[in-house]
Amino acid sequence: KILLNPIPRVMGSGATKAAPEAETMDGIENANETEAAAEEVTGLSPEEIQQKISAKDEAYEKTLDTQHGYYNAPHVKPLAETTPKKIRDDKWTVGDPLHIFCGTWNMEGCSAPKDLHEFITPSAYHIYAIGSQECLRSIQRSFLVSDKQDWEDSIQETLGKRYVKIGFETLVAIHVAVFVRADVACHINEKTVETASVTTGAFGGSLGNKGGVGVGFILGPPASSHSTTFLFLSGHFEAHQHAVSERNHDYKTITEDIKLGTKGKAVYKILSPDEKPIRDVTDEYDCVFFMGDFNYRVNGTRTAVEGLLDSTDPEIRNMLLANDQLLLEMRREKVFKGFNEPQVKFLPTYKFAPQSDTYETAKMRIPSWTDRVLYRQHPGMMEKRCAPAETLVISPFEYTSIQTMRHSDHRPVRASFVVGTPLPEISPSRVVVKNTDQSSACVVM
Repeated sequence: KILLNPIPRVMGSGATKAAPEAETMDGIENANETEAAAEEVTGLSPEEIQQKISAKDEAYEKTLDTQHGYYNAPHVKPLAETTPKKIRDDKWTVGDPLHIFCGTWNMEGCSAPKDLHEFITPSAYHIYAIGSQECLRSIQRSFLVSDKQDWEDSIQETLGKRYVKIGFETLVAIHVAVFVRADVACHINEKTVETASVTTGAFGGSLGNKGGVGVGFILGPPASSHSTTFLFLSGHFEAHQHAVSERNHDYKTITEDIKLGTKGKAVYKILSPDEKPIRDVTDEYDCVFFMGDFNYRVNGTRTAVEGLLDSTDPEIRNMLLANDQLLLEMRREKVFKGFNEPQVKFLPTYKFAPQSDTYETAKMRIPSWTDRVLYRQHPGMMEKRCAPAETLVISPFEYTSIQTMRHSDHRPVRASFVVGTPLPEISPSRVVVKNTDQSSACVVM
């Protein structure tokens, strides 16, 4: 376990400090009140600290889950208690479970590292989906040069020749690429692979400094109840502590406007540019994985958050998660409706000082889990399957950040899943009954 070094205090007499970012959470309206509120929590008990920084709305008051060391929330899913067996090196067949890797990293414009093995473990999964933001270049430079070939080449070199890049999409500095092991890729019809992007952000979303990109495909025979549809999305939402509603709107815009799925392209063909369909692309796939720098922050003050991070008591640290904007908005069904997230047990991924394990003090950003991976299984997925139900649940078994990759002010985050796939359809013409003197046998030819 890698622990952060103690974070130097910036509050108090004689301390040199940058102007804190103005906050609007918990009734804090400006920098002076921010500092005063931060001073108030010094020396308080954990219970008093929680009262100071918790959301005021009693309707969303949370309680700690003592069994998992996490607060009760229906969309928070514990990791599998046992690590799944290592994937077989021999040929994958329909009906076998799929091991899926999802990674996200805001690279802060840095070039591709020479070695990605800390982030991406090769040969351990059937499918790798890697989302990135501010990839290779800053957002400003990416307006001029958006190509991400060097990044894709680095991923391909890490994974090896056995993996095939089936799809990728770029929007200025936002990127997603999906690599599939060759013996799985042969079950994906290339005609079913689709990619698209949606702009949000500045000037009514016309620039593309923020937005989302996606890759969707069908595994198995198209238009068959024995196939599985997958969607991998990478997003970069609006920044800054107060912009919760803007982030919610970014999510809504991406999921409504992206031209993917069973309705996406068909609907846009018949509508005028000014009309928007009432739809959610995540309803149109069996399995959806959404990763990115969503930029949701922790409500509170810098000093209060630092004090909780310094504690080794897991219940004290869970107070931060009880004030995580993304989890609060999900609980209120304002965003990511129907999605789940594996339990967060790693440190906040933003904002770190350059090449350091300490959080920066220049801009005084509140340490937060801005970088996340969420997943959704379609509610009707079970109904159309013939395989045992327990094999069709998306099961998370790893969710962590990579603290040793200090290239950016964000830490990369990766998540691993096991996804069941439907058993192959057996045609009656392939079933032959063989009679012997002793018994009868049913053989699938």
